[in-house]
Order: sequence, then C-alpha cells, then structure tokens
Amino acid sequence: MRKPAVLFHLLILVGMLVGCDIEIGSLKMGIDSQSPLANAAISGDGLKERIGLDVDGILVAPEDDKLQLLIDGDIDLAFISNSVPYTDGVSVLMPVYQDVLHVFTRKSVRAANLLELLDGRLVYVSSPDSAAGQVLDSLQKLKAFRGFKFEITHQRSDAVDVMFLMAPLIPNQFDALLDEWRLFSLADSTELGPGNSLELIRYTLPRMYTVLIPESFYGPEYTQPVATLGVDKILVSSTQVPAPLIYLMMQSLVENKAYFSSLNPIFFEYLGREPDPDDYNLPLHPGAWRYFNRDEPDFLERYADVINVAMYGVVLIVSLGIALYRSRRRVKKNRIDVFYAQLLEIRSRLEEGAPVSELRSEVRWIEDHALRMLINEELLADESMTIFLLQVQGLLTELDRKSGGVNPAP
Repeated sequence: MRKPAVLFHLLILVGMLVGCDIEIGSLKMGIDSQSPLANAAISGDGLKERIGLDVDGILVAPEDDKLQLLIDGDIDLAFISNSVPYTDGVSVLMPVYQDVLHVFTRKSVRAANLLELLDGRLVYVSSPDSAAGQVLDSLQKLKAFRGFKFEITHQRSDAVDVMFLMAPLIPNQFDALLDEWRLFSLADSTELGPGNSLELIRYTLPRMYTVLIPESFYGPEYTQPVATLGVDKILVSSTQVPAPLIYLMMQSLVENKAYFSSLNPIFFEYLGREPDPDDYNLPLHPGAWRYFNRDEPDFLERYADVINVAMYGVVLIVSLGIALYRSRRRVKKNRIDVFYAQLLEIRSRLEEGAPVSELRSEVRWIEDHALRMLINEELLADESMTIFLLQVQGLLTELDRKSGGVNPAP
C-alpha cells in the first residue's frame, strides 16, 4: 500500500513555497506514478491561483531513476530517501519526514528470522532504487545470506510471498492489507544492540537507523514492538535551481509551519529543522544553506574583534614606521648641519687671514667625508645635501680668488 496523501500534500507544499512576486517560470516535480492522487494533484482546480506559480507534476515510474531525471533537467524537485549515494548535480533542501520499512509476509508463511523468511521466496519492492530496494540489495551482498536465494519483483501478484514497503507511521493505513498479510519484525525487539541483524544491514546502509513500531500500532495482535529500519525522506533539487528561489521556499515553509502541520503532522514532523550537512550523502543547496544560516553574523560581524585588533596593529606599525623614518631623517639632518658649521668656521678663518692652501685642504676633506657618508646612507640625498655642495663650491671659488689676489665679489 502506497502513501498517496504524502505526495498530494507535498506537491501543494512545494507550490505554495515558490509563490512569489518575481517571474520564475514553473517548477517540475517528480511524482510517483503509482499514487492514485497524482493526477488530481497535478490538475487541481485553482492551484495556480492559490500559489501564483505553475507546478508541473511529472509522473515517474518505479523503474525510473529520479536522480538521473534531476541531472538531465527532466524534473527540478523530488522526494527521495536519504540513503541515496552522492550524485553530482543534486543537492539537499531539507528533511521532510521519517520513512519506515514495513516488511509484510503472508499469514501462511512462517519464519523464525529474516534468512528463513526470504529463502526461496518471491519478494516485492516498488523500485530497486528505493530504500527498500537498497535493503534487499545489501542483503544479497552479505556473506550471511550466501546460499539463500530469493527473487525480487516490481509487480504485485498472487505469487508474491513477501513485500518490502516504505511508509511513514500512520495508524490504520494498512488495514485492508492486514487481512491476508502480517507485519514481520526484523529482530527481537528485546535484544536490540550491536551484533543483531538490523545492525548488520546498517553497516552497508549507514544513513538508515533502527525503528521500533509500537506494540498494537497496527492492531491488537502485535503484542510486542516490531523492529525494523527507518530513513529520512528528504526534498532534493537540481543544483540548477537558483539559490534565491530556494531561499524563498525555505522562508515560506517556516512561515507557514502551522498550516502544513495541520495537513498532516506526520508528513511534516521535520518542518523547519535545520539540516546538518554531515547527515547527508548529498551537499546542501546554497539557497537552503543561506536560509538556515540567515541569523548567523556575517563575515565582518563574526571577525569584528580580530579586524579591530589587526587594524590597530597596522596603525601602530605604520605610526612606528613613520616615527622611525622621521627620527632617521632628523639624525641625518643633524649630521649635515655639522658640515654646515665647519664651512662657516672656515669662511670666518678666511676673513681672518688664515692660509688659503690650508683652508682649501680642509674644505676638500669635508667634501670627501660628506660624500662617503652619503654613499653609506648616513646622509640624505635631499635639498640639504644640494645646499651643502653649493656652499662647498662657493667657498672653493672664494679661496681661488684669494689665492690669485682677486678680491671676492661683494
């Protein structure tokens, strides 16, 4: 028995989420072709007027691969089990509800454990890519099941002995089925833990987890909890769907949480729960990530203290650099001032009648000494050095005039 109401409600959910004031065209959502309400959901009267967007339901046969349809662009959105492997081009939007494996066997069949139940039986599963199909595939690969043979079919018939069905826990959903079938427990509910058959399966399907269906949940004949496996049903999209659109979907979903929960709280039990990327084999869609992290501080807010310290450090380093630069210039300026003073002293001695040859030698020595200090970067090559060299040249010219008996110009 399928869960048609899930598909109907979730189709409406997606349509309402993407309703907005911008032109975004239509979205294509993969719908299980076995759902009797699929056509009604697709052609519902007033659907477009209510959501403001065309939601095209694309019927997907059990044998079709939804992941490949997403990659090829045949559909934009789909509900899949969280047990699917990593696939390029597909991303997670959010978890939706818990899907539980229901193993049914005809009441005429008797088996003490899962090995005996499957050995020599014809087993029905809707699709090899479903979570139930993945469980059967993992069982066939386990050494414990070697030598046990069972046949898998995707068509229901009177020849089927065992059925593997995925469905959320909804009371009375299998009432018609339970007249001829009974629910089979995959392990003794009182002996759960490491080493049981459920844990054996979980080693090959780590995203699945143990679930106990409460006693009497499907009828008074179930006096003990039924041990089985569960997996999250997740809404996924093609990575080609724009991030802003996905953001709007997340926002509308949370804002309308009360409405969606009123449709059926079981189908929307994870509504608004922030997905943990480590819980999925597929990456989180950028739009979904942005929405669920909308209240997180941005880069500047998150690292404000670090940025302030860094800027303070930069300002401090620049200030120290400027101060050091000015200090070095001041030292070098003080050095050239010494040479200025020496030239002035020589000029005074010249006026007092000191020997010209002696003064010329002193001037040349001062000039050479200053140039050597300039080469060694002990003096600045600036206007102070230019003035110094002009003073040296002027003093030498004046000394030449003195030695030639010519009075210096006034």
